[in-house]
Amino acid sequence: MKKVYCIGELLIDLVSKNGEDYSKKPGGAPANVAVAISKLEGKAYFLGQVGRDNFGKYLEEVLISNSVNTKYLKRDGKTTIAIVLLDKSGERNFDFYRGGDGEYDVNIEELLIDNDTIVHFGSATAFLPGKLRNTYYKVLEESKNKKAIITFDPNYRDVLITDDIMKQYKDDCWNFMREAEFIKMSDEEAMLLTETNSLELAVKSLIDSKLNTIAITLGKEGTMIIKDGKTTIVGSIKIHQKDSTGAGDAFVGAVLSQLSKIDNKNEVSFEKWEEIVGFANKVGAITCTSYGAITSIPTMEEVEKYTFIE
Repeated sequence: MKKVYCIGELLIDLVSKNGEDYSKKPGGAPANVAVAISKLEGKAYFLGQVGRDNFGKYLEEVLISNSVNTKYLKRDGKTTIAIVLLDKSGERNFDFYRGGDGEYDVNIEELLIDNDTIVHFGSATAFLPGKLRNTYYKVLEESKNKKAIITFDPNYRDVLITDDIMKQYKDDCWNFMREAEFIKMSDEEAMLLTETNSLELAVKSLIDSKLNTIAITLGKEGTMIIKDGKTTIVGSIKIHQKDSTGAGDAFVGAVLSQLSKIDNKNEVSFEKWEEIVGFANKVGAITCTSYGAITSIPTMEEVEKYTFIE
Protein backbone atom coordinates (compact mmCIF):
# COMPACT_ATOMS: atom_id res chain seq x y z
CA MET A 1 0.00 0.00 0.00
CA LYS A 2 1.30 3.44 -0.92
CA LYS A 3 1.71 6.10 1.74
CA VAL A 4 -0.15 9.36 1.06
CA TYR A 5 1.26 12.77 2.01
CA CYS A 6 -1.32 15.55 2.29
CA ILE A 7 0.18 19.04 2.52
CA GLY A 8 -1.59 22.28 3.42
CA GLU A 9 -3.75 23.77 6.13
CA LEU A 10 -5.21 22.30 9.31
CA LEU A 11 -7.53 24.74 11.04
CA ILE A 12 -10.52 25.33 13.28
CA ASP A 13 -13.96 25.65 11.70
CA LEU A 14 -16.33 27.66 13.90
CA VAL A 15 -19.66 26.53 12.47
CA SER A 16 -23.02 28.25 12.91
CA LYS A 17 -26.51 27.61 11.57
CA ASN A 18 -27.95 30.90 12.89
CA GLY A 19 -25.02 33.33 12.98
CA GLU A 20 -25.10 33.45 16.77
CA ASP A 21 -24.15 30.06 18.21
CA TYR A 22 -20.89 28.51 16.99
CA SER A 23 -19.44 25.04 17.51
CA LYS A 24 -15.76 24.14 17.17
CA LYS A 25 -14.90 21.65 14.43
CA PRO A 26 -11.52 20.52 13.05
CA GLY A 27 -11.06 21.33 9.37
CA GLY A 28 -8.77 22.33 6.52
CA ALA A 29 -9.00 20.66 3.12
CA PRO A 30 -5.73 18.66 3.09
CA ALA A 31 -6.27 17.57 6.71
CA ASN A 32 -9.80 16.43 5.84
CA VAL A 33 -8.36 14.43 2.95
CA ALA A 34 -5.77 12.81 5.23
CA VAL A 35 -8.43 11.77 7.75
CA ALA A 36 -10.64 10.36 4.99
CA ILE A 37 -7.74 8.26 3.69
CA SER A 38 -7.04 6.93 7.17
CA LYS A 39 -10.70 6.20 7.93
CA LEU A 40 -10.92 4.33 4.63
CA GLU A 41 -8.01 2.07 5.60
CA GLY A 42 -5.23 3.98 3.86
CA LYS A 43 -1.89 5.23 5.21
CA ALA A 44 -1.99 9.04 5.53
CA TYR A 45 0.54 11.65 6.65
CA PHE A 46 -0.27 15.31 7.23
CA LEU A 47 2.23 18.04 6.39
CA GLY A 48 1.38 21.47 7.78
CA GLN A 49 1.47 23.86 10.72
CA VAL A 50 -0.93 24.69 13.55
CA GLY A 51 -0.54 27.17 16.39
CA ARG A 52 1.26 26.72 19.66
CA ASP A 53 -2.09 27.23 21.39
CA ASN A 54 -5.00 25.17 22.68
CA PHE A 55 -6.54 24.99 19.21
CA GLY A 56 -3.30 23.62 17.79
CA LYS A 57 -3.02 21.01 20.54
CA TYR A 58 -6.64 19.98 19.92
CA LEU A 59 -6.08 19.65 16.15
CA GLU A 60 -2.96 17.53 16.61
CA GLU A 61 -4.93 15.24 18.92
CA VAL A 62 -7.70 14.95 16.31
CA LEU A 63 -5.24 13.76 13.67
CA ILE A 64 -3.63 11.27 16.04
CA SER A 65 -7.02 9.93 17.14
CA ASN A 66 -7.87 9.36 13.47
CA SER A 67 -4.59 7.47 12.88
CA VAL A 68 -3.06 10.17 10.67
CA ASN A 69 0.74 10.26 10.95
CA THR A 70 1.82 13.65 12.38
CA LYS A 71 5.57 13.22 11.93
CA TYR A 72 5.70 16.32 9.69
CA LEU A 73 3.23 18.49 11.64
CA LYS A 74 4.68 21.68 13.15
CA ARG A 75 3.27 23.84 15.95
CA ASP A 76 4.13 27.54 16.07
CA GLY A 77 2.31 30.89 16.15
CA LYS A 78 -1.50 30.95 16.14
CA THR A 79 -3.94 28.47 14.62
CA THR A 80 -5.87 29.49 11.50
CA ILE A 81 -9.65 29.86 12.03
CA ALA A 82 -12.49 29.68 9.50
CA ILE A 83 -15.94 31.06 10.35
CA VAL A 84 -18.51 28.86 8.57
CA LEU A 85 -22.14 30.01 8.31
CA LEU A 86 -24.56 27.40 6.96
CA ASP A 87 -27.70 28.28 5.03
CA LYS A 88 -30.93 26.26 5.21
CA SER A 89 -29.76 23.83 2.51
CA GLY A 90 -26.45 23.17 4.25
CA GLU A 91 -24.32 25.24 1.85
CA ARG A 92 -21.46 27.26 3.32
CA ASN A 93 -20.26 30.85 3.56
CA PHE A 94 -16.68 31.43 4.81
CA ASP A 95 -14.61 34.03 6.59
CA PHE A 96 -10.93 33.31 7.30
CA TYR A 97 -8.60 34.47 10.06
CA ARG A 98 -5.23 33.17 8.99
CA GLY A 99 -2.70 31.95 11.52
CA GLY A 100 0.62 30.16 11.20
CA ASP A 101 -0.22 27.64 8.47
CA GLY A 102 1.32 29.96 5.86
CA GLU A 103 4.72 29.71 7.55
CA TYR A 104 5.07 25.95 7.09
CA ASP A 105 8.41 24.69 5.85
CA VAL A 106 9.89 21.20 5.80
CA ASN A 107 13.26 19.55 5.29
CA ILE A 108 12.86 17.84 1.93
CA GLU A 109 15.39 15.14 2.76
CA GLU A 110 13.30 14.09 5.78
CA LEU A 111 10.16 13.45 3.70
CA LEU A 112 11.36 10.13 2.26
CA ILE A 113 9.31 10.54 -0.92
CA ASP A 114 9.69 7.69 -3.42
CA ASN A 115 7.76 6.04 -6.25
CA ASP A 116 5.61 4.31 -3.64
CA THR A 117 4.24 7.65 -2.42
CA ILE A 118 1.19 9.72 -3.36
CA VAL A 119 1.61 13.44 -2.68
CA HIS A 120 -1.63 15.43 -2.53
CA PHE A 121 -1.65 19.21 -2.80
CA GLY A 122 -4.74 21.24 -1.81
CA SER A 123 -4.42 24.98 -2.29
CA ALA A 124 -7.03 26.79 -0.19
CA THR A 125 -4.35 28.84 1.58
CA ALA A 126 -1.19 27.48 -0.05
CA PHE A 127 -0.98 29.99 -2.89
CA LEU A 128 -1.35 33.01 -0.65
CA PRO A 129 1.90 34.86 0.11
CA GLY A 130 4.08 33.03 2.64
CA LYS A 131 6.53 30.20 3.16
CA LEU A 132 3.87 27.57 2.48
CA ARG A 133 3.73 28.51 -1.22
CA ASN A 134 7.50 28.05 -1.56
CA THR A 135 7.27 24.77 0.36
CA TYR A 136 4.63 23.53 -2.09
CA TYR A 137 6.97 24.07 -5.00
CA LYS A 138 9.88 22.38 -3.19
CA VAL A 139 7.73 19.35 -2.40
CA LEU A 140 6.37 19.29 -5.96
CA GLU A 141 9.89 19.23 -7.41
CA GLU A 142 10.95 16.46 -5.03
CA SER A 143 7.82 14.47 -5.90
CA LYS A 144 8.62 14.74 -9.63
CA ASN A 145 12.27 13.77 -9.11
CA LYS A 146 11.31 10.72 -7.03
CA LYS A 147 8.51 9.72 -9.45
CA ALA A 148 5.79 9.90 -6.81
CA ILE A 149 2.12 10.12 -7.84
CA ILE A 150 1.02 13.76 -7.67
CA THR A 151 -2.60 14.79 -7.09
CA PHE A 152 -4.15 18.25 -6.87
CA ASP A 153 -7.31 20.08 -5.77
CA PRO A 154 -7.58 23.87 -6.42
CA ASN A 155 -9.76 24.41 -3.30
CA TYR A 156 -10.76 27.88 -4.55
CA ARG A 157 -12.17 30.26 -1.90
CA ASP A 158 -13.35 33.64 -3.14
CA VAL A 159 -12.77 35.26 0.27
CA LEU A 160 -9.08 34.32 0.01
CA ILE A 161 -8.24 34.73 -3.67
CA THR A 162 -8.68 38.46 -4.20
CA ASP A 163 -8.34 40.22 -7.54
CA ASP A 164 -4.74 41.27 -6.91
CA ILE A 165 -3.54 37.65 -6.59
CA MET A 166 -5.99 35.97 -8.98
CA LYS A 167 -3.56 35.69 -11.91
CA GLN A 168 -0.84 34.24 -9.70
CA TYR A 169 -3.33 31.79 -8.20
CA LYS A 170 -4.39 30.57 -11.64
CA ASP A 171 -0.79 30.24 -12.79
CA ASP A 172 0.09 28.26 -9.65
CA CYS A 173 -2.88 25.94 -10.15
CA TRP A 174 -1.91 25.24 -13.74
CA ASN A 175 1.69 24.52 -12.72
CA PHE A 176 0.44 21.80 -10.40
CA MET A 177 -2.30 20.53 -12.70
CA ARG A 178 0.22 19.87 -15.48
CA GLU A 179 2.18 17.57 -13.16
CA ALA A 180 -0.77 15.80 -11.51
CA GLU A 181 -1.90 12.26 -12.23
CA PHE A 182 -5.30 13.12 -10.74
CA ILE A 183 -7.06 16.49 -10.41
CA LYS A 184 -10.31 17.13 -8.59
CA MET A 185 -12.21 20.37 -9.15
CA SER A 186 -15.73 21.76 -8.96
CA ASP A 187 -17.59 23.03 -12.01
CA GLU A 188 -16.97 26.59 -10.73
CA GLU A 189 -13.23 25.94 -10.49
CA ALA A 190 -13.19 24.37 -13.96
CA MET A 191 -14.66 27.53 -15.51
CA LEU A 192 -12.46 29.82 -13.40
CA LEU A 193 -9.20 28.10 -14.31
CA THR A 194 -10.04 27.73 -18.02
CA GLU A 195 -11.42 31.29 -18.12
CA THR A 196 -14.65 30.13 -19.76
CA ASN A 197 -18.31 30.86 -18.96
CA SER A 198 -19.83 27.41 -19.34
CA LEU A 199 -19.02 23.90 -18.21
CA GLU A 200 -19.10 22.68 -21.83
CA LEU A 201 -16.37 25.15 -22.84
CA ALA A 202 -14.38 24.40 -19.69
CA VAL A 203 -14.42 20.67 -20.43
CA LYS A 204 -13.29 21.30 -24.02
CA SER A 205 -10.43 23.46 -22.76
CA LEU A 206 -9.36 20.84 -20.22
CA ILE A 207 -9.41 18.11 -22.84
CA ASP A 208 -7.36 20.27 -25.21
CA SER A 209 -4.83 20.84 -22.41
CA LYS A 210 -4.10 17.08 -22.38
CA LEU A 211 -4.00 16.82 -18.61
CA ASN A 212 -4.19 13.49 -16.82
CA THR A 213 -7.35 12.20 -15.11
CA ILE A 214 -9.76 14.93 -13.95
CA ALA A 215 -12.87 14.61 -11.78
CA ILE A 216 -15.28 17.56 -11.88
CA THR A 217 -17.85 17.47 -9.09
CA LEU A 218 -21.30 18.62 -10.22
CA GLY A 219 -23.31 18.49 -6.99
CA LYS A 220 -26.61 16.67 -7.44
CA GLU A 221 -25.70 15.84 -11.05
CA GLY A 222 -22.80 13.60 -10.00
CA THR A 223 -19.14 13.69 -10.98
CA MET A 224 -17.68 14.03 -14.48
CA ILE A 225 -14.56 12.04 -15.33
CA ILE A 226 -12.23 13.31 -18.05
CA LYS A 227 -9.47 10.97 -19.21
CA ASP A 228 -7.68 10.58 -22.55
CA GLY A 229 -10.23 12.80 -24.30
CA LYS A 230 -13.18 10.74 -23.04
CA THR A 231 -15.83 11.93 -20.58
CA THR A 232 -18.58 10.35 -18.55
CA ILE A 233 -20.70 11.31 -15.55
CA VAL A 234 -20.96 9.03 -12.54
CA GLY A 235 -24.31 9.69 -10.87
CA SER A 236 -24.72 11.29 -7.46
CA ILE A 237 -26.12 9.62 -4.34
CA LYS A 238 -29.45 10.74 -2.88
CA ILE A 239 -29.22 11.92 0.74
CA HIS A 240 -30.84 14.27 3.24
CA GLN A 241 -28.14 16.94 3.28
CA LYS A 242 -27.34 18.76 6.52
CA ASP A 243 -23.87 20.22 5.88
CA SER A 244 -21.71 20.04 2.75
CA THR A 245 -18.53 21.02 4.65
CA GLY A 246 -15.75 18.56 3.84
CA ALA A 247 -17.70 16.58 1.25
CA GLY A 248 -15.28 17.39 -1.57
CA ASP A 249 -12.32 16.53 0.65
CA ALA A 250 -13.92 13.24 1.67
CA PHE A 251 -14.41 12.53 -2.04
CA VAL A 252 -10.70 13.16 -2.70
CA GLY A 253 -9.66 11.07 0.29
CA ALA A 254 -11.81 8.21 -0.97
CA VAL A 255 -10.19 8.41 -4.42
CA LEU A 256 -6.67 8.45 -2.94
CA SER A 257 -7.43 5.60 -0.54
CA GLN A 258 -8.36 3.50 -3.56
CA LEU A 259 -5.35 4.60 -5.63
CA SER A 260 -3.00 3.80 -2.75
CA LYS A 261 -4.05 0.15 -2.97
CA ILE A 262 -3.20 -0.15 -6.70
CA ASP A 263 0.40 -1.18 -7.40
CA ASN A 264 0.72 0.19 -10.93
CA LYS A 265 -0.92 3.51 -11.83
CA ASN A 266 -0.99 2.42 -15.48
CA GLU A 267 -3.46 -0.30 -14.49
CA VAL A 268 -6.18 2.28 -13.75
CA SER A 269 -8.43 2.06 -16.81
CA PHE A 270 -11.33 4.38 -17.61
CA GLU A 271 -13.70 1.73 -16.25
CA LYS A 272 -11.65 1.48 -13.06
CA TRP A 273 -11.89 5.27 -12.65
CA GLU A 274 -15.68 4.99 -12.89
CA GLU A 275 -15.61 2.44 -10.06
CA ILE A 276 -13.30 4.60 -7.92
CA VAL A 277 -15.40 7.74 -8.46
CA GLY A 278 -18.60 5.84 -7.71
CA PHE A 279 -17.16 4.84 -4.35
CA ALA A 280 -15.94 8.38 -3.71
CA ASN A 281 -19.40 9.78 -4.48
CA LYS A 282 -20.82 7.57 -1.73
CA VAL A 283 -18.21 8.75 0.78
CA GLY A 284 -18.83 12.41 -0.10
CA ALA A 285 -22.58 11.94 0.18
CA ILE A 286 -22.42 10.34 3.63
CA THR A 287 -20.22 13.23 4.82
CA CYS A 288 -23.07 15.63 3.97
CA THR A 289 -25.49 13.90 6.33
CA SER A 290 -23.83 15.23 9.51
CA TYR A 291 -22.36 18.54 10.70
CA GLY A 292 -18.66 19.33 10.50
CA ALA A 293 -15.99 17.98 8.18
CA ILE A 294 -13.60 15.56 9.88
CA THR A 295 -16.23 14.30 12.31
CA SER A 296 -18.63 13.48 9.44
CA ILE A 297 -16.27 11.48 7.22
CA PRO A 298 -17.30 7.81 7.36
CA THR A 299 -15.11 4.77 7.99
CA MET A 300 -14.94 1.94 5.47
CA GLU A 301 -17.26 -0.10 7.67
CA GLU A 302 -19.80 2.75 7.80
CA VAL A 303 -19.71 3.13 4.00
CA GLU A 304 -20.33 -0.58 3.52
CA LYS A 305 -23.25 -0.59 5.97
CA TYR A 306 -24.86 2.71 4.95
CA THR A 307 -28.40 2.52 3.53
CA PHE A 308 -28.87 5.09 0.78
CA ILE A 309 -32.20 6.63 -0.31
CA GLU A 310 -33.72 4.81 -3.27
